[in-house]
Amino acid sequence: MGEFFSSFLKLHADQRLQKMSKGGASWELHYWGGFKGRAEFVRLVFEEAGVKYREVNDGISESIIQGKIGGYPVLFPPVIKHGDLVLAQTQVICQYLAEQFDMLPGKPENRYHAEQLNATILDCITEGYNSYHGAKPGVSHKEQKEEAQRYIDRFAKERLPRYLKNCEQSLKANKGGSGFLFGDKITHSYLILFHMLEAVKFQLPEVYKAADYIPLLKAFQARIAARPNIAAYLKSDRCKKFTGDSFM
Repeated sequence: MGEFFSSFLKLHADQRLQKMSKGGASWELHYWGGFKGRAEFVRLVFEEAGVKYREVNDGISESIIQGKIGGYPVLFPPVIKHGDLVLAQTQVICQYLAEQFDMLPGKPENRYHAEQLNATILDCITEGYNSYHGAKPGVSHKEQKEEAQRYIDRFAKERLPRYLKNCEQSLKANKGGSGFLFGDKITHSYLILFHMLEAVKFQLPEVYKAADYIPLLKAFQARIAARPNIAAYLKSDRCKKFTGDSFM
C-alpha cells in the first residue's frame, strides 16, 4: 500500500508539472545577465522541479527598474513573470514556486521553520555581499578589493561561522541531518541552502575547507549536487559561473 501510494503521488506531481511547463503561459525569469546572483536561488527551484523557464537578461533597466514590465509594481530583479503574475523578492519568489511545484514542507509548522531558515540564509548572503562592497557600497568589488578586504575578513571570521553553525543545527534537527531538512521530501529551502554553501566554497575556499564544524552541511551539499536534475543543470550552459566580484 505504501509503495502504491508513493507511486500515485509521484504520478500526480509529474502530471501537474507537465501541465504547468507545457500548457498555458510560459515562465520567465528576469535578471541581469552573466552571473549567478540572487536569481540562482530561483533557477535552482525551476531546475529541481523540472519546469521549463525562459531567462530574460536584456532591457532589465527598462522593464524592471523603470516598471515597464507591468503587473504589480516591483523594484529590483530577480523577477518572475507567468501570465499576468509579476513577482519580485527572492524569498517570496522561491516560496511561491515551491507552492506551485509541490516543494513546501508537509507540516504547517515546518513551512514557517523553512521560511525562518530561508530568511537566515538570505541575511547571510546580504552580509556577505555588503562585506565585498564594504568600502564603497554600490561600487564593483574589483574597484575596492584592498579597501574591502578588512570587511570580508571580519565577515569570514566573526559572522559567517554563526550562520553556518545555525544551518548545521537546523539540518541536524531532522533525523540527525542525514536526509532532508523537513520531513521526508525535498523543499525549496534545500536549494537556497545549497547555493549559499556553493557561494562560500567558491568565494572563501580556505574558510570553507577549515570549517570542520559543518560535516553534515558538506555531506548535504554533495547530495544536492548529485540529484539528477541539479547535476544536469550544473553541467549545462544555463548554469552561470561565479564571477568573483561579489559574495554570489
